[in-house]
Amino acid sequence: MGSLAVLWALLLRHVFASWRMLAVLALGVLVASTLLASAPIYARAMADLGLKFTVRDELRGEPSIRAGIEAQQLATPDSLAVREAVERRIDERLGWFALERSVVVESARLTIGRTGEESRTSNPLGVLYALEGFEQHVTVLEGHLPTPGGPGAPLEVAMGARAAAVARLAPGDHFLLIEEIDNCDRIIPQGLQPQLPCDLQVRARYAVPAVLTGIIAVENPDASFWAAISDRYVMPSAPIADSGLVSPMVAHVDAVLGDLAVRYPGQKLTLRWNVLADIDQLDQGNFERAREDILALNQDLRIYNGYATSQLTVTLDAFGRSADFQRAPLTILLIQIAAIALFYVALISVAVVERQGEQIALLRGRGSSTAQVVGLYALEGLALGLPAILVAPFIAAGVTALLGFTPVFSDISGGQPLPVSFDPLAFPLAALGAALSIVALTAPAFLVARRGPQGQRRALARPTAGLIQRYYLDVVLVGFALLALWELNERNSVYTPSATGGVTSDPLLLASPALIIAAAAAVLARLYPIALRAVVAVAGRVAGVAVAMGLWQLVRRPGPYTQLALLLMMAVAVGMFAASYTSTTERSYEDRARFSSGVEVRALAGDTTFLPADPTRLEDQVGGIEGVDDVSAVLRLQGAIATPNSSGPEVAVLAIGGDAGDLLWWREDFADRPLEAILDRVDSGEILRGMPIPPGSTELSVWVNPALERATVTIWARVRDATGRHDLLPFGKLDFKGWQEMRAVVHDEQFRPLQEPLVLVALILTEPANQFNASDEPVYIDDLSSVDPDGTLNLLEGFEGVVRWEAVPSAERFTDSLQLSREEVRSGSQAARLGFRRGTTGERRGLFPADRGIPMPILASEAFLERNRLEVGDEDLLEIDNIIVPVVVRGVYERFPTLPALDGPSVVLNRDQLLRWGYMVSTVPGDLSRANEVWLDLAPDADRWQIFEALDELGLRRVVDQEATLEAVRSNPLIAASGTGILSVSFVATLVLVAVALLVSLWMAIQRRRVEFAVLGAIGLTRRQVMAVLGLEYAIVGVVGVAAGVLVGQFVGRRMLSFLDVTEAGLPVEPGFVLQTEWTFVIVGAAAVAAVFAVALVATVQALSRTSDAAVLRTE
Repeated sequence: MGSLAVLWALLLRHVFASWRMLAVLALGVLVASTLLASAPIYARAMADLGLKFTVRDELRGEPSIRAGIEAQQLATPDSLAVREAVERRIDERLGWFALERSVVVESARLTIGRTGEESRTSNPLGVLYALEGFEQHVTVLEGHLPTPGGPGAPLEVAMGARAAAVARLAPGDHFLLIEEIDNCDRIIPQGLQPQLPCDLQVRARYAVPAVLTGIIAVENPDASFWAAISDRYVMPSAPIADSGLVSPMVAHVDAVLGDLAVRYPGQKLTLRWNVLADIDQLDQGNFERAREDILALNQDLRIYNGYATSQLTVTLDAFGRSADFQRAPLTILLIQIAAIALFYVALISVAVVERQGEQIALLRGRGSSTAQVVGLYALEGLALGLPAILVAPFIAAGVTALLGFTPVFSDISGGQPLPVSFDPLAFPLAALGAALSIVALTAPAFLVARRGPQGQRRALARPTAGLIQRYYLDVVLVGFALLALWELNERNSVYTPSATGGVTSDPLLLASPALIIAAAAAVLARLYPIALRAVVAVAGRVAGVAVAMGLWQLVRRPGPYTQLALLLMMAVAVGMFAASYTSTTERSYEDRARFSSGVEVRALAGDTTFLPADPTRLEDQVGGIEGVDDVSAVLRLQGAIATPNSSGPEVAVLAIGGDAGDLLWWREDFADRPLEAILDRVDSGEILRGMPIPPGSTELSVWVNPALERATVTIWARVRDATGRHDLLPFGKLDFKGWQEMRAVVHDEQFRPLQEPLVLVALILTEPANQFNASDEPVYIDDLSSVDPDGTLNLLEGFEGVVRWEAVPSAERFTDSLQLSREEVRSGSQAARLGFRRGTTGERRGLFPADRGIPMPILASEAFLERNRLEVGDEDLLEIDNIIVPVVVRGVYERFPTLPALDGPSVVLNRDQLLRWGYMVSTVPGDLSRANEVWLDLAPDADRWQIFEALDELGLRRVVDQEATLEAVRSNPLIAASGTGILSVSFVATLVLVAVALLVSLWMAIQRRRVEFAVLGAIGLTRRQVMAVLGLEYAIVGVVGVAAGVLVGQFVGRRMLSFLDVTEAGLPVEPGFVLQTEWTFVIVGAAAVAAVFAVALVATVQALSRTSDAAVLRTE
């Protein structure tokens, strides 16, 4: 007991003697415990906010759960028992998070009649609904809402205007709702298939008197009450193809479940319950229970032929994956930041213990054991740690709540504190922080106590290397860091797809940034003194006294300064990451939206039948819409590498106009060249110009000599008119041998006339498909001419080698051959020899004047080149819309907007060139697709909804609006706010610790070096020079710490932000993120610390000046 009293008295003397240092130490313990406690508290607060935002955003308000039972009798004892059991199960499963519950009753299709004898097939049909609480969600246009009525009174109903018109009813009309029952089995048909015939043998019917009291309209179709099906209750519909329109009508729920149930208890109806979930009741701790309860309710109701369904289950399941995905890096990051606070505690602890080194030596000299000295400091640490454990979680919760007032969270919180709930892990983590702080305090005390009095004097006289450097533990740490870095580079991310969907993360890899920071600190601690010695060796010869003295002090006692530089490095690294998180995350999500949309507005057509075949006409139509500044029509198709008798892997084909680049969003890392440069490579100008046909020509003439009679082969002239329209002019069949002139009429009176001037673009030969050609005998062609109205022939092509011709390519292994030959000549010295390939027929044959734009230039994705083993400059054949297109690769890109790499390889080519080629070789009008997509750039003040309605009228019914997509991203502030808030607070906290550590180090340096400064003053140094000595020492610390922190922070930022490169499903994100740093944030923080230190330095020097050097030398 006496020993405890002595120990307690000694502890009190220790505390009172060094209370200032212990207060500084307590600050670090509190910050470390608070940061660790804030990890689960902040993560849970962000998860709760994310849950509520996700549910409201995806489900547009309060989500609903729909439960129901089919074919339920209205009021028999059994049916009432079933209804009571179902409602009990709904309350048990959903009651804990239900906001309200309403009942919906739905009848079968009823005949609307006047006498009760009306035929079902010749009279309007209706469906009776009873909705609990619908009166608050509709507007009465005429009449009044239905009321329960009384016994024997007609059933009061209300209808929508169109439904009443279809039923031929007006307010005040009395009618009968006729239920008819027969022996026919009703089978719901598929599509437009009619009902099957029935052998009717038994029929029964009864009628319910009703009166139409009012015409109603839905106030807000998107209200949660309607569960996204408001039209069902007011608009007529045709549920079965041959049943005609069915008009819905709504009655008061008490009238149906009350008076009507008494009169017709056995009538079968469908009962549904619409349960609105209270989002405020859902949080991170119970959302899985909500999902499981909805799924369990569905299982419970199956025994009653019922069901329960809600989109909320899908949303909650997706949120669970997303929450785990976001929470892991945030929690580990906070733990790593807490390690910085622990480093601060260790730094201050070393300073405290060193300052009390003589007292420890005195205790050891008077018989105290090492364990007793360590126990003394452990009690001091415990006295500091216990209050931190108790208050740290509350401080973490309070700081998290106060973040609601910051601009980052103002859109979420509405200027109110963030809702916070305690996590069970908060107090254990706070205790862990305190425990580690106690270890950080007792470890230096243990080392000093082990030295004894003599060892302590030797350590002060000649500082030695630390334990880590002495045993090269820093080298081992660097090795582990390099191993983690290699693993990261191999995986490209800390996240990998899991076998069950989503992603998994390796905690060790998530902690790799901390390992890298520690390794960087170890390298800095080892190299910093060495570098300083080299600087001193050079600067000491040329620098002044103040510089030499400052550098000498840094070299003689590098330990404290190195520790300060390390602390500053870690703080700046955190600041760099905090400054990068918001801008990088926001840009990443915005770039994803821009990459997906590609342009400001994309309008897509599901059916191009009624769109103009000429894309320029479509552009004119769209460009004529008010508010459209620029427009470009594109073709989005599927193709494949053309291979014989098989189809290669699909390739996404994007055919764009020459001006599409002005509309397209682009990022410089998508390709090795700017967008304009790579698009120029596929714009080789007008191709397939053809051979001009003299104006006024009435016919085309050609001499043909088939070496083998081919009665199934027809030869055509493919011509193009002034409007770009292509036409096939038939010469006739090759059912002969030997030279024969064949003619084709230019203007056929049966069809729309071609607009001159005309050009001949190709000679096409067609034959029936799927026949076998066993002969390769050629067809000779010569003297292609135009015919004037007076019969004069004008030679267009004599095949003498002036114009080079090529054969239309084929995907077959053996292709048609084309050459100029002297074998068979009509006139001149040569004729064209077209050799038929052997094999199955069906592809196009033909010849065309060679063009410098053929093969057609394309841009290819890296995946396309890799899969097909191609390089830039290689030629190949693509099959697009059943047309073989010769292409040459002119450029390559890694990514191209609107062409995700996940969808497979892709190519980009010129739209007009593709259409020119397709029209030349096509023989079937439906072979070539029309422009199926339009890119638009809108005026700043354009009425977007009016433009979208105009696009819908043109047949472009699906619109991708980049502005709406970006607004959806920006409206979710949790994307960036979840990390920004805590990172900013952590950065401020670490800066406070750095400032305090600098002040403590400065104060201790003054106390330790008072005699040194007095000697310097005695030999002639002024106070300004003394201040310069101190300023230089700490300036070097600041420069080294900030520079290292910037480098390490950027490196760590790239690793920690790797979660932006994968989705919650583990799929790669396109495009990848680009690291952006808000340098102002870092600079302001560093400047604040520097300003505090500068003021403290000036104040310290002023304090020194109040004491004379002589007095210091006499007393110390």
